[in-house]
Amino acid sequence: MLNLNLLPYQEQKNLRYELYIKAVWFFGFWLSMLGFIFLILAVPAYFFSVLQLADVERSRDAEAASLKTSGASSIENEINIFSERLKLIVKRENTRYSAADFISEIFSRAPVGVVVMMVNLDAKRQEAVISGIAKERGALLRFVDALKDSADVKSVSSPVANIIKEEDITFSLSLRTKL
Repeated sequence: MLNLNLLPYQEQKNLRYELYIKAVWFFGFWLSMLGFIFLILAVPAYFFSVLQLADVERSRDAEAASLKTSGASSIENEINIFSERLKLIVKRENTRYSAADFISEIFSRAPVGVVVMMVNLDAKRQEAVISGIAKERGALLRFVDALKDSADVKSVSSPVANIIKEEDITFSLSLRTKL
C-alpha cells in the first residue's frame, strides 16, 4: 500500500503533536472521571465505617459498665480460679504418668550387672539422681551410654569416682531430663 501524504513536513509534525495532545486529554479526562466516581463511592463508605466503629465502642463500654454493676465479674473471677485449679490438677496428673514412664525407662535401660537402688526425681528442676551398684566398670559405662541415648534425657553426668574401681562399684549419676 502506498502511503502518500502531501502535507508539508512541519504540518505533519503539528498534526502528530495535536493527536498526542488529544490522546492525553482523552485519557486524562477518563482517568479523572474514574477517580471522581471512586471518591463518590468511597467517601460515604469511609464515613459509615467510622460511625459504625464509634457505635460498636459505645456498645462495648455500655456492656462493660453493666457487667461491673451486675456482679458478674465476681462469678467470672470464681470461674477463673476454678479453671486454674483444674489446669493444675491436669498438669500434675500428666506429670505423674510421665514421671512413672521415665522411671520405668531408667530401670529398663539398666544392663545385666547394674542394679539401680534409688531414683530421686525433681520434675520442677528437670533433674534426677540415680544411685546403685554395678558389678563391673564396663556395665556401668554401658548404662551411662544407654541413658544418654534415651529420648527423655538431655544429659548425663557421672563423677570420676564412679569409674575408679574395677568391680563392685557404688555409683551415683546426675541426669537432666526433658520432663
